[in-house]
Amino acid sequence: MLSLQLAHQLSGRHILLVGAGEVAMTRIPKLLPTGCKLTVIAPEIHKDMWKHFDVPEDDDTVEYTDKHWSPEKNKVFQLFRREFRNTDIVLHGNGLADSADAQSFLNGELDPIESYDHSKASGWHMILTCIPDPVISERIYRGAKLVLGQHVLCNVADNPPLCDFYFGSNVTLGKGGKPIQIMLSSNGNSPRFTALLKNEIERQFGDLPIGESVAKLGQLRARVRKISEENCPATLSKPELIKYRMEWIRNCTDSFGVSHCHEMNVDKTVTLFEEMFADLSLEQPDNETYMREYLE
Repeated sequence: MLSLQLAHQLSGRHILLVGAGEVAMTRIPKLLPTGCKLTVIAPEIHKDMWKHFDVPEDDDTVEYTDKHWSPEKNKVFQLFRREFRNTDIVLHGNGLADSADAQSFLNGELDPIESYDHSKASGWHMILTCIPDPVISERIYRGAKLVLGQHVLCNVADNPPLCDFYFGSNVTLGKGGKPIQIMLSSNGNSPRFTALLKNEIERQFGDLPIGESVAKLGQLRARVRKISEENCPATLSKPELIKYRMEWIRNCTDSFGVSHCHEMNVDKTVTLFEEMFADLSLEQPDNETYMREYLE
């Protein structure tokens, strides 16, 4: 059975990590760059984890909340230096809407787009346990499903049947611009092999200017979309416009290829699109012309 691999958007969402040892340390660098509001609960903190808190290691504070936290800060939001408590399941609410609001929506009386305050129903988006006690770990998992509902995502370290998702090995290619993320997963069968494969991918592709390439392609795509939306012929339907735009961008990207996208002159390439869009043409210049006229 295969897993559905998704690029999960976690910015500003509450994530609970129970445990702060060696295994928990492997989760931190994957979670913090997402901009999530990470809460750590553990009586003992791994010495290397302190750099991820805005509180000194020798501080004896039992409960700490970063009042100046922001998604860009790349720091843990909350720390509780104690054992897990059952009430921690609802530390930030139960993630459920007020029953009256829910019924109003079902009755067609409430428009959640216009009049509903979504901050009223926060709760944990994900719960992760990284502790050596399998009984407590399962109790947290079962309790979360019981109280918050089956939709809450849980991950119990080293217990695949109690994992709604796997972390896998994550490869980030591109140090500048917009990096590309690749996830490798053996679906819990061999984390070590996926780690070896990750190292091999980094060895082969790590030096490519992928970040710059993706950044320029992102600029191109945004400008092409704006131009096409603002200058769409009346005879062209919305689905036809989207189809044309996607095919043009695909053909253009293929022409530059992995080796030259970072050298693209975005302004000249946008001008090319404007000229071709005027005639709804998809006849791209040949590769030699692209290399000669549309690189910086």
